[in-house]
Amino acid sequence: MQTYHFQDDFNNQIHFYGRHQKTSTGHAFYYTASGFCLKAQGTYIKLAFHSYSEEPNKKAYIVLKVNGEQQVFMLQQGLTEVEYILDQAPCEIYVYKRSESMMSRTELVSVTIDGKLLPITIRQKPINILFIGDSLTCGYGNLSDDPNLPFSTAYEDGLQSYASLAAEGLDANYHIVAVSGIGLYKSIYANVTMPSIYEHYDIYDTTPYPFQEHFDFVVINLGTNDYAYMKFLVEPTRIYEEQKFIETYQAFVERLKELHPKANFIIVSQGSRQGFMDEVICRAYEQVKDDYTYHFRASDVLKEDGMGQQYHPTIKTHKRWGQELKTFIENIRK
Repeated sequence: MQTYHFQDDFNNQIHFYGRHQKTSTGHAFYYTASGFCLKAQGTYIKLAFHSYSEEPNKKAYIVLKVNGEQQVFMLQQGLTEVEYILDQAPCEIYVYKRSESMMSRTELVSVTIDGKLLPITIRQKPINILFIGDSLTCGYGNLSDDPNLPFSTAYEDGLQSYASLAAEGLDANYHIVAVSGIGLYKSIYANVTMPSIYEHYDIYDTTPYPFQEHFDFVVINLGTNDYAYMKFLVEPTRIYEEQKFIETYQAFVERLKELHPKANFIIVSQGSRQGFMDEVICRAYEQVKDDYTYHFRASDVLKEDGMGQQYHPTIKTHKRWGQELKTFIENIRK
């Protein structure tokens, strides 16, 4: 048996994707759909993870993909060891975080194998996409068909969110930076906003993020939680807050354009699901639009799609939105 520890230089043998960082206890991977891949030769592999979650219903879930097959594992509080039987022939192993960053922290601690790790060649994909969003982009509640079911990460699959599905359909590399309950300007569900945390590694790690990646598209899907705050306001307070939202949106997009100067930008709104906020987002788009900035409006949620946990879209809706966004990006690239 050979064990590779995070203290060792195993970054040369393991390729991480999404926002990730070596810490004092492991190699952390943060947001939805982040993770790593490796190439192994042997008959047995054990991956040791350290995970932290605030509540039992917020445990981290990861997906392990080997030779086209996949298994889902729940990581317990503290150390969890995931074991897998391999073929003797070299095989590539992909690990993705299915649940979101805010609910749990996840780190790779070590890899043990009865053979060895091999150099892995990372295929260059034709497009790189960054998704910035809230619970919708995390896939919150999309595995459930009961809108009254209390939240649990067991029913959250960010790998089947509209974002992941659109990216996979485009054969794209992608990063997701998304936090449930977060607003662009104000939210009744979070005490931070996306502009206030975006330049950090994640919502809990305030270390400045280096921004070394190149993205062809930056997709921004925010505003639903701001709507949840504003819909209770009366005029003229609501009119004032709408204007502050637009100004904050404009400032955030301008900052994103500084951080990602070669990207195209897609401003997303969700039609009737966002109530009057759909129109407010359209007004914000008018303030930022140029030859490289576009507005994408998702189709309305259909009754036959059902409603997921806590009245979030089901996978049926995510699949339709993923296809719509895929087509939208393909038309831009023509």
